[in-house]
Amino acid sequence: MEEEKKENPKRLSADEVVLKVETGLTNSEDDLVLKEGLLEKGLSPKKRKEGESLLKEAQSLQRTGKQSKAALTKARGRYKTKFNTVHEKYVTDRTIIKMALQNFPEAEIDIDFSAKQKGSLAEWRTGLTDFYTSIKSFPEYMEELADYNYTEEKLSACIKNIGSVVTLNQEVKKKKGVSEKATKAKNAKITELRKWYTDFKKICNLAFESNQVLEKLGIIVPS
Repeated sequence: MEEEKKENPKRLSADEVVLKVETGLTNSEDDLVLKEGLLEKGLSPKKRKEGESLLKEAQSLQRTGKQSKAALTKARGRYKTKFNTVHEKYVTDRTIIKMALQNFPEAEIDIDFSAKQKGSLAEWRTGLTDFYTSIKSFPEYMEELADYNYTEEKLSACIKNIGSVVTLNQEVKKKKGVSEKATKAKNAKITELRKWYTDFKKICNLAFESNQVLEKLGIIVPS
């Protein structure tokens, strides 16, 4: 028999391991000659069943992992869109309100116009919330801003939208935790499947010399 064909299972991606195990198990199950040849060299019914079980679990965890990553991506998109919309609204409001209150020099002290997009979300939330809240607390400013269509209801809506950004950020953190947990579970199962495939590959090489047969079992042999 030729020297065992080189293929390092440790270097295979998760998708490659799953595909190879699926190919090997399916094709050897449907071909009596292959099935008996592998059985003779160590692929017992128990060993085969173990591989089938690991494969099924790995495939399920892969699907769960992809779904959780997709959910995280969507959550991040919703958060980013909402954050940008709310912040852009604040920048516009700040410009208009600062212009509208230019005859009130004390407004520069009463109202914090310095909230920035950079920094922590908590700092951003505090800065924008204080901006809108402080305006509402000065009747004279509200009276002046009425000509620019700024009402207490409108400013309250802005504050509510700021809270929505924070809520969406919390959703992102939750989805991230779910995704990380799913990835950890998938990686652990792939490690088990990879070990099983290592044994399966050795059995295949013991049972068959033909490159064509080995490739049918999912083992790619370099030409």
